[in-house]
Amino acid sequence: MREKPFRVLLAVLDAALLLALLRGPRFFPDSASYLDGSLLRPPAYPLLLGLLRTLSHAHGLQALCLLQTAAVLAACAWLTLELRRRLSLGAPSSLVLHLVLASPLLPLPVLTGSVGCAVLTEAFSYAGVLCVAALLLRALAGGSARDERGFIALAAFLPLLRPQFLFLVPVVAAYVLLSLRGADARRRVVLPLFALALFLAGDLSGRLYHAARHRVSAAPSLLGAYLVTDSLYMDEGAPPAAALPAQAEVLVREAREQVAARRLGASVRGAANASLASYFEQNYNLIYWGVVMPLFQRPFAHLPENERLVEADRLLGETGRGLLRAGWLRQLRLSAAAVGARLPVYAALLLLAVLVLAGRRALEGDALCAWIALVTLANLCNHLLVGGLQPVLHRYVFHTEILQWTALALLLRDAFGRARAGSESR
Repeated sequence: MREKPFRVLLAVLDAALLLALLRGPRFFPDSASYLDGSLLRPPAYPLLLGLLRTLSHAHGLQALCLLQTAAVLAACAWLTLELRRRLSLGAPSSLVLHLVLASPLLPLPVLTGSVGCAVLTEAFSYAGVLCVAALLLRALAGGSARDERGFIALAAFLPLLRPQFLFLVPVVAAYVLLSLRGADARRRVVLPLFALALFLAGDLSGRLYHAARHRVSAAPSLLGAYLVTDSLYMDEGAPPAAALPAQAEVLVREAREQVAARRLGASVRGAANASLASYFEQNYNLIYWGVVMPLFQRPFAHLPENERLVEADRLLGETGRGLLRAGWLRQLRLSAAAVGARLPVYAALLLLAVLVLAGRRALEGDALCAWIALVTLANLCNHLLVGGLQPVLHRYVFHTEILQWTALALLLRDAFGRARAGSESR
């Protein structure tokens, strides 16, 4: 099928999917902090929610569901068209690829499911990752300077939507290194500085937003809270007193007692990986919002709420670092188990094989294999970033997992095509 009729077919399919998948908003425990514009959240999603509710208070969240679903479908269509053009895919293969990429919108229990209607960042995050992948492919295939700048800019500002997207930093760094091979002296200086400046600008804009809206000098990082919560989940033993700030010893002890009283800590130890991830998903918000944050804000109850959050985060950071220093070997063991819960050994070996094979040909100038290598790097960095702090839940990594397995399928297809062409030439 020619390009223009296929684009029309894809538009009709996406319109039908949009009508079929559109539902009312689905709320989750994290939704409230986005709706309130909490200091604990990056600014992009709360700003969008605030804008939609200002434009239409009664139908703002319905408009959000429409925008989220449409954004994911549009990003899926863009990446499908880019891959179709580079690989000369037929119409049936392209449609299958498009449906696979759009699978998180479908209400499938084995996947994240219906992300378009969730009042969470997942839909726009996924659309952003697909757009980054499309721009990366265009840049690697000799696209314009605008494609390259767009890839770096989008990767740099996605952390304003979800801090987890800092895993894109190594991907951008790897792209810069690949693209500098054989470059002139000016490009060797300008491109790294451009990427660095954009990532710093993204971080600075988030800080300035929180400083203006909440009248604080710095936004909470959440890293300390993750480490403390992880410690409460996995280990009921009291940490060495010397590892913690004096102000936190009583708080950690009381938090452990509360966790034990609710029977959340004891049953986790020794649980199978799959049930551990499910257990963590069900109870993380209870421990985080119900135990950790209230306790660590208590010493600062006399301060205004915005200052109280910042001070609590500072104390959480000191406590988390103390727990990490006291039990780094245990944390390393738990992190490895958490990554293994979503990334079995056979998958890790497959990903390593893809990285090696694709990387070897990437150095020879093959744009598709360079793209597959960088997608693999993104998936590994995503798993390691998330798994280093907590069990790896599917909703944290589905963005890169879908891209990874799509890239693997394309690599196998390319390999079979080359083998067939070689046998026919003989």
